[in-house]
Amino acid sequence: MSQPNFLQVTNALENAVTFCESHPGYGCSRSFGARLTEVRSLFASATRRTDTTYTNWRVVVGEELRQFREIRLEYARIVALCDEHGYDGVPNKRIVYTEREHLLALVAELVSWLTPKASEWEWIPVHLSTLKGLVESADRKRREAQALYVEYTVSVKQRVSAYEIAVMTLKEFRRDARADVKSLSELASTDLYVL
Repeated sequence: MSQPNFLQVTNALENAVTFCESHPGYGCSRSFGARLTEVRSLFASATRRTDTTYTNWRVVVGEELRQFREIRLEYARIVALCDEHGYDGVPNKRIVYTEREHLLALVAELVSWLTPKASEWEWIPVHLSTLKGLVESADRKRREAQALYVEYTVSVKQRVSAYEIAVMTLKEFRRDARADVKSLSELASTDLYVL
């Protein structure tokens, strides 16, 4: 038998709580009603927390990629200015902005090549400063994304734990409820394997 998915567990928990509230006289309702409500709340809370941490992590990853796009654009502007001002030997390679390590290595090469020439034109220190600021910002976003990823992995473990508790509780409830109900069709909505 396959594992029930997230939606099946959510629906089965909701239906089991509704069943207990609709049949307060059943022994299974007295035994499991409060527990099912608590498990439903735990599962919903763990799911929200996981969804939130995942979204936060992905947003920061996107911001980091935007920073790298800006770094790549600033690098291209500097190379164009160097060409315009007749500099030869400018470190110039075709790199996609998503190739983080290659782009940072190329930027470092450009910065070390251009820094000795900083006093020759006003635009050089301005663009070097902009480029360094973009790299620092991207590094901050990288660290922030890594911290959020760790937070996300912790929340996933909590969600898995809440899932396991929910499945176990639902199975125990259904086993106990079979003794109380007149027809198993009353329990059909609490089945974990119904799609």
